[in-house]
Amino acid sequence: MSKKNQKASLYEFYLDNQEKYNDLAILETINQLIDDFKASHPEMFEPIKNIIVAVKSIGEALNNIDYNWENKYKNHPFLSFYQNGEAINNVIDFYKVNKEYYDSLKIKHGEIVNSLLNTWQGFSGETVQNTGHFYNKAFNLDRRIIYIKSDDLKDYLDESKEFKNKVFGDSNVNIFLNFLYKKGDRDFEFNNLGSSILKSKKQQLLNMGVCQQSEELYKLIKNVKIFSFKAGKDFRRELLKDNHDFPRDGIYLMFEDGEVCNNQQRIVRVGINKSSPLIDRLNKHINGTKRVSIFRKHLWRILCKDNNEGKVTDHIKNRIKFCIISGPEDKGKRERLESKIIGTISNCIDCHPSANWLGLKSESSRIKKSGLWNVQHVFSDNKLDDEDLNYINAHFYGKQIA
Repeated sequence: MSKKNQKASLYEFYLDNQEKYNDLAILETINQLIDDFKASHPEMFEPIKNIIVAVKSIGEALNNIDYNWENKYKNHPFLSFYQNGEAINNVIDFYKVNKEYYDSLKIKHGEIVNSLLNTWQGFSGETVQNTGHFYNKAFNLDRRIIYIKSDDLKDYLDESKEFKNKVFGDSNVNIFLNFLYKKGDRDFEFNNLGSSILKSKKQQLLNMGVCQQSEELYKLIKNVKIFSFKAGKDFRRELLKDNHDFPRDGIYLMFEDGEVCNNQQRIVRVGINKSSPLIDRLNKHINGTKRVSIFRKHLWRILCKDNNEGKVTDHIKNRIKFCIISGPEDKGKRERLESKIIGTISNCIDCHPSANWLGLKSESSRIKKSGLWNVQHVFSDNKLDDEDLNYINAHFYGKQIA
């Protein structure tokens, strides 16, 4: 049998003892597995099992929850996690409700049980994480998560009578937090709690929307022509030689070797031309100086200790590529679209830099946090909408047919 482990789960226990159950039917396997697990881990089966989690603030606890979790399971494409409007509270009933689906799978017995337990463990884990409790009927176990501020934990262990308990959240999306707090803590006043929840919910839903738009942008980039600065001093001549219709005005999206997002090169800088042609702006990045290119200046502050910008030029020449969005011809519209692209990708939590990204050495917190060689418009409220994405899709320069 498996070694005793306070953090053991039914799924992990099955993986350790899988061969024992190979000759049993699925339902028999689950029932026998539960009995064996209880016998092996009696210490885990107190009728009520409270887990106290210390966090720095209410905000940190709110950051651990998912406001969309219940909707995800209620609208699952092929499995049922709810019966008669109530969450299924044990793996046996979960299998019975979804038996037809599991019977339709043309896979081995062990793979079915493996998938069943893993899926169930994910659902029960997210339930307790987002609602604060989960009653497991099969184990007769009421598991609860109770939060407390890290600074208050020692005082609570010394004198628990000075503490109160409060459950709060958003019943519309079945989100609840159970908190132990010191009497008189103003963070737990009704208005302050409501404000914290609303702010957290808005930010998470905003991030979800932003990441969806960012993902759509990256999908569009998959089939566009990518240019490089490898020609160095001959950049302008070489670019125009093969691209006679290169747009006068536009927006450039830069990529950097080693940076990945959505399984493709990650955008690391967004820029436009203002009065001079776009190609002149790009040429200043590879052949200009830090005085005429803010991008070069960002790199120079990291790579150079003197006025020799050779390392900056080498980095751009060897590691930076770009693609082009033609227009808009109106500078104001071009600036607005630029700010929306930067606002979208800088606010997307999926577009983070790699651990080795050069920009992490920057003195600018905006560059480090956003993963962009940009300062203006970073973390702004300007976000891409569907109309913007349609424009971008129609105006990528050198777009290839997928």
